[in-house]
Amino acid sequence: MSPLVFGCAFADKISGEGRLVANAMLAAEHALSQGIAWHVHEPSQDEAIDREVSLLGELDEAITKGDLLAHYQPKLNL
Repeated sequence: MSPLVFGCAFADKISGEGRLVANAMLAAEHALSQGIAWHVHEPSQDEAIDREVSLLGELDEAITKGDLLAHYQPKLNL
């Protein structure tokens, strides 16, 4: 059974509701990864989160276009 965690985020005049919910979800994910019950989103995390989301979007796009190649090299235990 998964633990119950909470993420909190505070609204500002610039961000919309979508960003507010996303920040709360990210705070909850942070709490879960740290093994704590709750976490409050800090605006100082926004730049790192934006960069990570951008990279994930670029990765999705590369996979869709077939621009990503995966190579597998098995290891032998002799």
